[in-house]
Amino acid sequence: EGAMMMPLMAFAFLVPISSLDYWPKHKGVGAVAAAQNEGGFKSFISGLGIALRDMRLILSNKVYVLGAVGYCMYSAMMGVYAYWGPKAGQAMYPDVEKYGSADTVFGLVTVIAGIIGTMLGGFLLDKAGVSVAASLLLCAVMTLLGCISLLATLFFSHTVESFILAMTLGLILIFSIQGPINIVAMWTTPYILRPFACALYTVSIHVFGDVPSAPIAGMVHDRLYNTYNKTKDKALSDDLAWRRTLELATWVGVLSIIFWMIGFLVQLCFGKKLDPEEEEEQEGRYESLGGDSNGV
Repeated sequence: EGAMMMPLMAFAFLVPISSLDYWPKHKGVGAVAAAQNEGGFKSFISGLGIALRDMRLILSNKVYVLGAVGYCMYSAMMGVYAYWGPKAGQAMYPDVEKYGSADTVFGLVTVIAGIIGTMLGGFLLDKAGVSVAASLLLCAVMTLLGCISLLATLFFSHTVESFILAMTLGLILIFSIQGPINIVAMWTTPYILRPFACALYTVSIHVFGDVPSAPIAGMVHDRLYNTYNKTKDKALSDDLAWRRTLELATWVGVLSIIFWMIGFLVQLCFGKKLDPEEEEEQEGRYESLGGDSNGV
């Protein structure tokens, strides 16, 4: 993976730096540049103050926050499937080895579903009309369908082949939210703060989503295994424990649907896409908080 990223790293270093001056009427050195010139600890404090002001403005948008909370729930579910999926699949379907190792099989399923699902989400959003409300609705609907597919897989799949097919379908549906959720992050925040808004989403889904969910799921599995193992059938106990663990993780993903639907209703009733004049009005709010619209 590191070798594959080397061309992108080289491009980032060599490409000419473009101006981020979205509002040409504003010139001069901005607050960020001034903070950098101060140097030392004072520079750090000044930069931290600017970041906190930016964060306060971003988090003042309720739709953005609802989207973020839903995304954290979604990522918590995906963290469990990504980390424990191969081990759970091996325990539930020992004959998966006829197709290779469980890691290889479920890794291929994840890659294929991720590619198809991401493209599908962008295609559907284009057809529906790109907007914050449509993005949130698409996130909710596709996650709901995906969770139904995953739950049906856990309850009704008795062969490894049916499990792989149903899991692939469920992951395609779930991965399709990647494009729409980034629209939510960008179109609910001031133009100049959109990179920071996307960065906050990324940090949030890891800190509150997939990072803690995997060890928590491991502890849940161990407790369930100890409960089911009263029969002393270790294989059956492990199978039941993993099915129950993945089921609970999927229900956590269902919680994301609630937050996205609330965000959809809030955006539908009270929100709207900003036109250029309103973009400048938001810029004024940003400057009033001490920010720099120059994008330096």
